[in-house]
Amino acid sequence: MMYSHASAIQNTLQQLAGAAGTALFITVMTRASASYALAGNDPVQSMAHGIHQAFYWGAGFGVLAVVLSLLVRRPTNTEEQIETEVPGDTPVTMH
Repeated sequence: MMYSHASAIQNTLQQLAGAAGTALFITVMTRASASYALAGNDPVQSMAHGIHQAFYWGAGFGVLAVVLSLLVRRPTNTEEQIETEVPGDTPVTMH
């Protein structure tokens, strides 16, 4: 069964997380570029350094997410959960 409020909340959180992630990587890029430029390097190389740093951070978060996803376990069905299921309760497709 699809719960409309939960779906709306999930969609909103997905949008907020995407915006926050983009802001984080732009911040990493800007700070790395600025610090590299302050060290006396070429502005183009400074920008490339900042972009590389943002990609490295993104890759690190991606690897961390994969590792954490491998640690998630599925709940086992207990007898209580099996008993509460109603036989013959099938979903109906509505248009």
